[in-house]
Amino acid sequence: MMLPYEAEEQPLWRQLRNHLQTVHPHINRLIETFGYVGETVVDPFVPGRGWTVEAAYLPTRTANGLTYSEGPLFRCFDQKTVFGYICMRDLEVLLGIGRPGDPIPWDQPPQERYPRPDLNWQNTFSDGDWAGFHGYDQGNELYERELELRHSGDLYPGRVISYYMVVASCRNNIDEVEIMDYEFLGVHESYQMTVGTVDSRWKALRSYKSVKWGDL
Repeated sequence: MMLPYEAEEQPLWRQLRNHLQTVHPHINRLIETFGYVGETVVDPFVPGRGWTVEAAYLPTRTANGLTYSEGPLFRCFDQKTVFGYICMRDLEVLLGIGRPGDPIPWDQPPQERYPRPDLNWQNTFSDGDWAGFHGYDQGNELYERELELRHSGDLYPGRVISYYMVVASCRNNIDEVEIMDYEFLGVHESYQMTVGTVDSRWKALRSYKSVKWGDL
């Protein structure tokens, strides 16, 4: 099978490392999407739930400049506008490209193997475990939404935004959704407009609250 990111001139793991060097300005979104944006997958654990891939992001863990075997993260939305992230390794399993137990072609030798979809009830993951859909860096997520509002001219002090984020992939809350509400406070003169200072511009309006996906 020809993978959507495959080429002949260099090993796949080296291609992947090269692609991770190029991101959009000021955010962790990758320029390269590996051919997966727009693809849809069925959630393996929540009946009736489907996910659509929107964008690719830097992985949350790296070692010596190389990614671990999970690969880049992909931001996805379901039909109820809940968002979550899944690594390329697990996404390829759901797409039918990677079969559980097969070596991951873009992992640097010695290659890890594709995992089987599984629920880790302790929500503690190690290399090789299925991670599934989960949250991501909230600062980066909030900053991207801020940039969208600035571009549309719809950002002002007192502006409130709300969105839903998947909680985790462990057995006891696989179908829970976290409600995120933030109010824009404005811009302090001493701070630059970066993802690192996003917490100074936004205020969380509620403490942690979750609902069942079926109740949305």
